Amino acid sequence: KLSFLNFYGIYMDINGRILLLIKTLGLTQKKFAEMTWIKEATITSIKKRKYEPSSQTIVKISEVCNVNLNWLLTGKGDMFIDKTVENDKDKRIMQLENELAKIKNECFALEMENKKLNKELLDRFRDFFDLKKKDLFVKT
Repeated sequence: KLSFLNFYGIYMDINGRILLLIKTLGLTQKKFAEMTWIKEATITSIKKRKYEPSSQTIVKISEVCNVNLNWLLTGKGDMFIDKTVENDKDKRIMQLENELAKIKNECFALEMENKKLNKELLDRFRDFFDLKKKDLFVKT
C-alpha cells in the first residue's frame, strides 16, 4: 500500500483520508454510509483497514461529498473542490463565448460592408472608364 504524509506529518493512506473526511464532515459512519450509499460494513472495513475501496467507491465518495479526487487518491491538494472556482470558470467561458459570437457578428457585418464598398468602387471605376471611352470617341 502507498502512504502519504498528511498535514500533521502522519502517514495516511486512502482509508485514513476517508476516515478524516468523515470526521471533517462531522458525520457518523452510519450517516456517511447512508449519504454515499456505501454499506456501513464497508465503512467499518475501511476503518479497520481490512478493505481498500474500489475505484467505484472512491469516485462515488468524491462526487457525493464534493471531494477533490486527487486528494482522496494521493493526499495532495485541497480536500474539497471549490465549486465557486468552477462556477466562475463556467461563467467566464460563457462570457467569452458571448464575446466570440459578437465578434463573429461584427466580422460578418464588416464583410458585408466590405462587399458593398467593393461593389461601389467597382461601379465607380466602370463609370469612370465608360466616361473616358466616350470622351475618346467624342474627340476623334
